[in-house]
Amino acid sequence: MGGLAGGGNKSDFGGISPEQMALANFTFGQQAIKNASDFSNAGMGMSTGLTQMDSGARMGEALNIGQMSLADTNAMNAFNSQAKANLGSSIGNLGGILGGGTGGSSGGNL
Repeated sequence: MGGLAGGGNKSDFGGISPEQMALANFTFGQQAIKNASDFSNAGMGMSTGLTQMDSGARMGEALNIGQMSLADTNAMNAFNSQAKANLGSSIGNLGGILGGGTGGSSGGNL
């Protein structure tokens, strides 16, 4: 289930919008810049330390993407649940009107 971007474009990133993916990439890039700065004078081989820090930053990026995807999924599930309840209520009201009643819960269960 892809998220919808502001322009209505469907995401190909597993449930997040292109804007959310850009934010995750930006955050990772900022962390990579910080890591390079931290290890430039650390006394440890920069390659080793930087690789480990960037791996951690990449895991953090994956965690952020997963959390955004879960939030989007939960929001879509809540929307679908509300839409289903509204549809059931509308069907019940229509049944009441067509049946000569006042509407309400008759036939409102889906």
